[in-house]
Amino acid sequence: MNLAQPPHPRRVQRALARCQRRLTWGVLAAFAAAALAPGLGQWARHAGCGVLRLPGAQPTEPTIPGLLLGYLLFVAALQVSPGELPALLRRPLPLIAGTAAAALIPVVLLLCMAAAFTLLLDEDSSSGVLTGLALIAAMPVAAAATVRGGRTGGNHTLVVGLVLSSALLSPLTIPLTLIGASC
Repeated sequence: MNLAQPPHPRRVQRALARCQRRLTWGVLAAFAAAALAPGLGQWARHAGCGVLRLPGAQPTEPTIPGLLLGYLLFVAALQVSPGELPALLRRPLPLIAGTAAAALIPVVLLLCMAAAFTLLLDEDSSSGVLTGLALIAAMPVAAAATVRGGRTGGNHTLVVGLVLSSALLSPLTIPLTLIGASC
């Protein structure tokens, strides 16, 4: 292929479709690798990738998970048509509803689970399980939602907006979710 000329759009579409079809198997392979060699994942989690120095900012050391997350969000952002962004801001109701649902539904589920656990488990067991569930539920919408949203034919602009809005609101929603779980 000539590097001076961009690849043919159909070739790119076929390559992306092949990757998407194999994504499930790739995820399963990653889980199997994590079960067989957990030390490799721990190493990758803490391995540094050099030092990044930006003007006017403190030097930072990017990690492999941070770079992978950045790559995932960058690719997701490429799926968003610039013409759709003003429409999302002009009609923000789906974004507001999705962000509210992402913040409120986990709290409601945690309250229901807390009530059920008090009937089924002793207090020590139920508090540990609820604390773990609260920590998971309190986190912002996962960046992996962009992949799942794209695979199911979802609105890329809305999914990326939900990831960004939930991440921006997480300093408020995480404490509120944890407080709601402790009630």
